[in-house]
This record gives sequence, structure tokens and C-alpha cells, in this order.
Amino acid sequence: MILKLKFGFLLFLTLCISSTLFAQNKASFTSPVQVCENADIVFRSNSIVSGATITEYAWDLNADGIFEKKTTVDTLLTVYYADTLSKKYGGQHSFDVQLRIVTSLKDTLYSPKRTVKINYVPVLTNSNTSYYDTVACKLDTLKFFNNYFVSEGTIENTYWYFNNADETYTQTFFKRAFTKAGKYSVKTLAITDKNCRNSSEGSIRIKEIPTGKLTYSGDTTFYNDKNIDITAVGDFSSLVWSTTEATPKINVNKSGYYIASIKNIEGCIIKLKSSVINVLIEKPLQATNLMTLNDDNKNDGWKILEIEAYGVCEVHVFDRNGSEVFTSKDYKNDWNGKDSSGEKVPAGTYYYTIKASEVKDIIKGTINVLH
Repeated sequence: MILKLKFGFLLFLTLCISSTLFAQNKASFTSPVQVCENADIVFRSNSIVSGATITEYAWDLNADGIFEKKTTVDTLLTVYYADTLSKKYGGQHSFDVQLRIVTSLKDTLYSPKRTVKINYVPVLTNSNTSYYDTVACKLDTLKFFNNYFVSEGTIENTYWYFNNADETYTQTFFKRAFTKAGKYSVKTLAITDKNCRNSSEGSIRIKEIPTGKLTYSGDTTFYNDKNIDITAVGDFSSLVWSTTEATPKINVNKSGYYIASIKNIEGCIIKLKSSVINVLIEKPLQATNLMTLNDDNKNDGWKILEIEAYGVCEVHVFDRNGSEVFTSKDYKNDWNGKDSSGEKVPAGTYYYTIKASEVKDIIKGTINVLH
């Protein structure tokens, strides 16, 4: 009786141990639940077998019952792209994975299926780069447009980097000018709500601009019987004026601004704008013909009207007998009706001559002096 009990206990213990060992043998693996397109996907077996070794790992990556990936190691590295999924699996962006293991005891075990979601990465519209001019001149305003989109989800952030991120912009569209000539590296980056990202890199060559200035042969305010030369000087290869002239120096006699568009051998153009040219209309030389020497501060001086228009004016004033009572080589509208001794001249009619450097003829007239 005792022998039967011992045997029964040993049999029960053996069955329990065998059952426990058999229950531990299983095929399983780890993998990400979701990844981004073009990213590495790592499948790693964590299968358990007892009293044997695993001789083969086989992976079914599309739940079709065909274990097409066979290895002798416990890790599989693969990459899925959008076009691969579209061609093979009708455009679906998730797929089921199952692991099959074979042991040295010829046992074959299957893992549960595991679904992996492939998230879209941002892509660029109509081209392989974001929009911007790749060649421009210094100080030009360039437009930048980050034309990423994502088929599913949203783009959370976009970034622009210039010259290895010494400047960063987060706008989708913006304008920017470059103050230094040279080559600039450009990189754009887009990140989705699933943290999937894509980038594009390029470069911009900023060309140097010409340098120059305008010089003038005289005062920019003058009367209409005069003119001045405006000359463009500097480092440039060609130019054209707003007057359509293409010589460095132009002669002008009309009011307004004059603009020289200068160009260098790089083809860059800048505009040089002149100071305002103010051409005054010259009026006939005229002088007042009445002086009242009664100290009422009215008509108590003799004036040549707009005297500044006529240059240097030499004047002579004579009485009716022809005696000179006043003279000036450069008259400044400063005769107050007194003779060389400082006395007021008698009332009467006086005669004057004016010889102006800007007028060909000698001007003559009369002055009536009252007390």
C-alpha cells in the first residue's frame, strides 16, 4: 500500500514538472507598436524553450502565413517605406507580424500576432526641396516657402536653418535678405504630431553687389539758365540712367531726381539716387524805384529783387547832374539813400546802372527819393 502511494506521488510530481516545463515553452517577441516610415524596425525574440535550443527564427511580416524572413539569430532589423506598403499591401500603413521558432527537438512554436503601425513622414510637394531662389544678390529680399505636407496626421513644427543653424526660422513662409555675400547652407525640417520627421538640404549663393556714389559739378540748386554734371563713380561694369543714358556722366538742367542703375560682372544691380535737383526759374532783373527817407521803416532801402539769382551785381547811382552818389562792386541790397559822407541824398530822381554777372546786358532805371 505504501509502495503504491509513493509511486502515485512520484507520477503526479513528474506530470506536474513536465506540465510546468511544457507551459514555459513559447514563442514571443518584442517590437515597437508604431514607427515612422523609413525608420529601422527591430523585432527581437524573447521566446522561451526548456531543454532545447532554438535553431530557426522565421518571421511573417504580412500575416499571409508565409514566414519569409528566416534567420538563426533572435533579432530582425527591417525598414518599411510608404511605396513598399502601397505596392505590397494595398496602401495600408499597418501590418501584422508573427514569429515562428523551431527547436533542436524539432518542436515548432508560433507567437501571437502583433500589429505595427507605420506613421507617415512629411513629404515635399512637387519637388525634392522647399522653395527658395538658389542664387541671389546681396540685400535682395528672398521668399522662402516650406511646402511639406503629410498624408495622415498633422505637421506640428517646421524649421529653417541657415549655415548650420546659426539662424533658425519656424515660419512656413517668410522673407529674408542676406547682408553678406557668400555661400549659405540651407536645411528645412518638418515634424508631425507622431514625431515623424523629414528634412531637405540645399544651398544659396549670394553674389556681391556693385558699389558706387554720385558726385556733382556744382550746387544742386540753380537757375534755369545753368546746368550741372552728375557723375557715377565706383566699382561697377555698366550703368544706365533714368534718362536712358548709359555714360557715367550726365548733364542735367531739370528739377527732380536722377537714378543710376549700376551693374557689376556678377549681374547684380543697385540704384544710386541723386540728391534732389532744384532748378529755379530765372525772372527778369528788377529793382525797386521808390525810397522814402522819413525813417518809418518803409521803403527806406533800395532793393534788387531776387538778387541771389543774378550772381555778383555791380551798381552805380547818379543824381540828375550825373554825379555818382553811391557805388558797390558786389551789392547786397544795403543802400539806404546816403551818400559817401553819410548824409541823406536830397529828394529827387536818381539814375542807376546794374551790371550783373549772370545777365548779359547792363540794366538801367530810376529811383525816386522822397523825404
